[in-house]
Amino acid sequence: MTHEVPEGWRKSTIGDISDVVTKGTTPTTLGYGYQTKGIPFLKVENIDESGNIQKPSTFITEECHCAFRRSIIKKDTILFTIAGTLGRIAVYKENQEANTNQAVALIKGITENLCFVSYYLQSHGVRKLIEDQKTTGAQPNISLTQLKRFPIALPPLPEQKKIAEVLSSVDEAIAATKAVIDQTKQVKKGLLQTLLTKGIGHTKFKQTELGEIPESWEVLSLDDITPPDRKITYGIVQAGPHVDDGVPYIRVSDMNETGLSLKGMMRTSPDIAAKYKRSEVKGDDIVYALRGKIGHVLPVPDFLSGANLTQGTARIAPGERVTSRYLFWVMAAPRTVQLALREVKGSTFKEITLKKLKSLLITVPPIEEQNQIAEKFDGIETALNVSLEKLAQLQVLKSGLMSDLLSGRKRV
Repeated sequence: MTHEVPEGWRKSTIGDISDVVTKGTTPTTLGYGYQTKGIPFLKVENIDESGNIQKPSTFITEECHCAFRRSIIKKDTILFTIAGTLGRIAVYKENQEANTNQAVALIKGITENLCFVSYYLQSHGVRKLIEDQKTTGAQPNISLTQLKRFPIALPPLPEQKKIAEVLSSVDEAIAATKAVIDQTKQVKKGLLQTLLTKGIGHTKFKQTELGEIPESWEVLSLDDITPPDRKITYGIVQAGPHVDDGVPYIRVSDMNETGLSLKGMMRTSPDIAAKYKRSEVKGDDIVYALRGKIGHVLPVPDFLSGANLTQGTARIAPGERVTSRYLFWVMAAPRTVQLALREVKGSTFKEITLKKLKSLLITVPPIEEQNQIAEKFDGIETALNVSLEKLAQLQVLKSGLMSDLLSGRKRV
């Protein structure tokens, strides 16, 4: 963190601008136990990386709370984690008092703008201080003495307030976008449950192995819906060393939440890939995680046509009975994932076998209705991706503003 400050700003420390920088203790050290109700007892895990305080699951008695007077949390106290996960920040905004343990420091009685100080403690400069000064052992930590000595560059109070307002407005936009994302995910989850069991506009239903479904639908195994010449299979057993211009192969670790990408994907030699022609993938195939993220599925994009797999992933190729998009969505449905998890074997190394995967049952509507169902899901997925992209942009914006405004490179 630089020692230079902009004109009109002044140097100080966290200890100089707050009445108390303290931490709590564990109730059991003084013979107290945890309760299911009473005074909230906050721990590191109750403070998330976004600065929100999650609802606590542990509480203490009023007597214990009074015994730990130095670590009483009141409204407008800054919480700063100093053990385990370091440097998580939150401002306590509740009227009800709370308490905490020795992993959370409390910064009280701040003489400057509270919001500005909380943002400053999230800055890159403070993060670097934490990395430079932390000690390691059973878990990383920084001391109260170190925290008190953390430098802070302070603009005049009106400028502090203005900086805090700018950053707060971005945080409000981030929170609103996250709320939209959460709501969209809930709608998606509900549709996955209803559209894949009730369909669109049906009035007549029948009982099957998968429960009640529309009368015109079928229940088929995955083996039934794949082409005879492209049955479900896993890929390369030993891919050998990475070959820069070789054939890419898809691992479970390549299967992220947003889709498959060539970035970071390993490649094998064309000779090895040729021996596993049976597991070559094409655009519109589905890749299925047999291990680790069991049940996670992704569509194969056209640019990965000709790529291969590993032993941890399987290819599911749609035949004439199902469309690729419908197959993807029915495989992503919570019910299908749960059915697969019931077939998992192993205790420490869990996987689903190809035999069990092939026998997995899915609902199969007529092709026209499959297209209608997939179209609805694709629309929701598009809306979700738009919100996720907006969130990413807002987070980049906040990072840039914090860097500029909290250093004084840009004045408000």
